[in-house]
Amino acid sequence: MYNNWTSSPTSALPSLFNISSSPTANSPTLSNNVSDEIFHSIYTARAAICDQDLETLKSLKLHLIINNNSVLGETILMTAVKESAHEIIELLTQVPNIDFNVVCNYC
Repeated sequence: MYNNWTSSPTSALPSLFNISSSPTANSPTLSNNVSDEIFHSIYTARAAICDQDLETLKSLKLHLIINNNSVLGETILMTAVKESAHEIIELLTQVPNIDFNVVCNYC
């Protein structure tokens, strides 16, 4: 089996994320109202990122989300990445050649 993040042989990774296939379980928490279709797309992208499901990511329609009629917008994929940042970092900490240096600006 190949790890899709590093393209190197690896054993199956442990299930760290406990992501359900239900569109409401472990769903992204967005501060602004979004349509059900966009919300579902964000959740699907988030689950695909955490599951390293490249085929699902390739099939996503990357709509631009504009919140509250502002100029600031982002794609569904970027929203999903932000929503799954913790899970992505947990996964990357298992890769031995990645060194995470933690900097505390408030220490």
